[in-house]
Amino acid sequence: MQLTKNQEDFVKHVYQNSSFYIRKAEQKDIVVQQLNLREEWDKLPLVRKEELVFDADAVLMPESIPLWLSDQLLSVYTSGTTGMCLKVCDILFYRKIIGRKTILKRKKIISMLLLLGILLSEVPYAPVSAAKKKKTEFYRLNYYAIQSKKQYTIRDVINMKRKSDSYDKAKKKKFTDSRIKWTPSSKQIWIKKNRFTVKKSGIYELTGKLKGKKKDSEFTIVLRVYDKLPGEIPDDVSKITINRFGNSITIIDLQEINLLRQRFSLARYRLDLNLSNRMYCGWEYSIKAYSSEEEAVYGFMIMDSSVISTSPGGSYRSTGNNTTKKYVEDLYNKYYVPEAKEG
Repeated sequence: MQLTKNQEDFVKHVYQNSSFYIRKAEQKDIVVQQLNLREEWDKLPLVRKEELVFDADAVLMPESIPLWLSDQLLSVYTSGTTGMCLKVCDILFYRKIIGRKTILKRKKIISMLLLLGILLSEVPYAPVSAAKKKKTEFYRLNYYAIQSKKQYTIRDVINMKRKSDSYDKAKKKKFTDSRIKWTPSSKQIWIKKNRFTVKKSGIYELTGKLKGKKKDSEFTIVLRVYDKLPGEIPDDVSKITINRFGNSITIIDLQEINLLRQRFSLARYRLDLNLSNRMYCGWEYSIKAYSSEEEAVYGFMIMDSSVISTSPGGSYRSTGNNTTKKYVEDLYNKYYVPEAKEG
């Protein structure tokens, strides 16, 4: 594979500005800016599709964050027909207006980024053997969803059902060996032997080592940790936006905002780990709440009449009187004005 000058500049820009790719370079202990990418592109870290799925927000460049907060960045998901759903972002430009007709121009800002990640992620995973002295085999399980402040065993995690989980069962069983010494990646994780609890939501890693006579083994489990409750819409919200398929409306009536907050609370959403691990995809409405300083303070997506998502991959199911979706539909139909068609 031979990179062009434009592709080389793009890759260096990505590894200098995207927190996701900066972290990948640090883990590989390389400085991409110092590489001759036209000759040494194969030294770039491998990127797995699951990483792009579960950590899509970290891929965004700093210049894209204001666009996301101002609803100029549209998020959609691929169908997930051949695997997990992939998040794709577009910039929406409203620049040229002729009469009552608005010309909408789209520019894909991360298409090359996703292409780079997907091409590298298609490399099948296999144990890596070191050439020095005793061989070491590496095993890795990515992004298992669990609940914060709840105790688990390694076996609990391994037995969770996930979408598109093609990892060999015999290799997964190796993770349950009682001789493995597990080490947490953060002080937020309490662990004793094979039992652990994560205190706070976020992404964490458990790393285990097992020494053998002929070869050593290293194990890594990447955890996506969610709180049991999705939180509440803050009291000091001054406006709410509702987005549906790229069309957005804004609610500034405080009475309507309070009614939405009440209905959201009455729905009594609780974390659904089965859906979270199976990457439940597809959403009908995306809602964002803003403070008086125009800062986004809360957001969630309505997946269907009983399920919402507040972060990539995390699904919450209603256990109470749920009229949230119906009320959001009523607000959207009340304020949305379709564009006039030409002719």
